[in-house]
Amino acid sequence: MSVAAQPSPIAALAEPQRKPASLWRDAWRRFFKNKLAVGALVVMAVLVVLAVGADVIAPAPYDFSELKDANQFPFQNTKHILGTDTVGRDFLSRLIYGARISLIVGFSVQAIALAIGVTLGTLAGMFGGWVDYIVMRWVEVLTAIPIWLFALFL
Repeated sequence: MSVAAQPSPIAALAEPQRKPASLWRDAWRRFFKNKLAVGALVVMAVLVVLAVGADVIAPAPYDFSELKDANQFPFQNTKHILGTDTVGRDFLSRLIYGARISLIVGFSVQAIALAIGVTLGTLAGMFGGWVDYIVMRWVEVLTAIPIWLFALFL
């Protein structure tokens, strides 16, 4: 091997030391490379801001109606941008308040599922034996039944 092919020790010292990429940094870098994921994040952020600030952002209360403005089409006037229904309620206000209710329902369902799952998992892990066996068989039965079929039976 020739002398020119070997890296010089001085060049190795002059190179800046790079920090090893962490798992989170790598995940964020990959996430922000995906344009569709970033777009979905922006849409969700806008929906959350609208839902949280519905009282301030909405042009009218969700249940306020003016019969003189009933059955207006979208973009017909600046007062009701998305139009009104047959009773004169503003569609934009109802959509903004609807986003709030949808987010509350979605997050509360996930919180309940998390509480049930953590509780059952903790019980199965602590006691083991027959408790673990019963919890695991119950979870297997629930995952074996398709959700739409379960909803149909309900």
